[in-house]
Amino acid sequence: SMTFTANVSGGSQDTVTYNWTVSEGTIASGQGTPSITVTAPMSAAGGNITATVEIGGMDASCNCPKDSSATGQYGGKPEKLTVDEFGPAKDDDVKARVDNFYTQLNNNPNSQGFIINYGTPAEIKRRRAQIVKAINFRKYDPSRVTFVDGPDNGNGINTKFYLVPPGADNPNP
Repeated sequence: SMTFTANVSGGSQDTVTYNWTVSEGTIASGQGTPSITVTAPMSAAGGNITATVEIGGMDASCNCPKDSSATGQYGGKPEKLTVDEFGPAKDDDVKARVDNFYTQLNNNPNSQGFIINYGTPAEIKRRRAQIVKAINFRKYDPSRVTFVDGPDNGNGINTKFYLVPPGADNPNP
């Protein structure tokens, strides 16, 4: 969200009116007041929002500006982050990778973890058991991660850890 504010000075402020329009997004609150809050659209590319205010109710003899605009930039849609990717690994290596992954999750408490395992059903079952064992051994919160079974790409077991912030698309296998 973004905030735009109009500052009007001099004369009586009691009769001043404010009519806002925005080039993108929606006015979430404040229409008719000196300050609005705008909700930016969800866009992977981001962009700019121009807010324009028309000021009314001023003394007719005033030779003052009756409108004004300002532009603000908004970021794009949050993106998932690949934290780790690995193939065959011993239990201690998997445990260390899970430790690192949960450190990332703890540093981003609103994010969700996704673990995608690729391989044959038997390979995926073994890898999932390794990861669950590491999570349970460290007493990590298992609800912070979602397991997804990926396809068998013919290259043996492969695992990807993703950090997914709110608003980002979930990873697909």
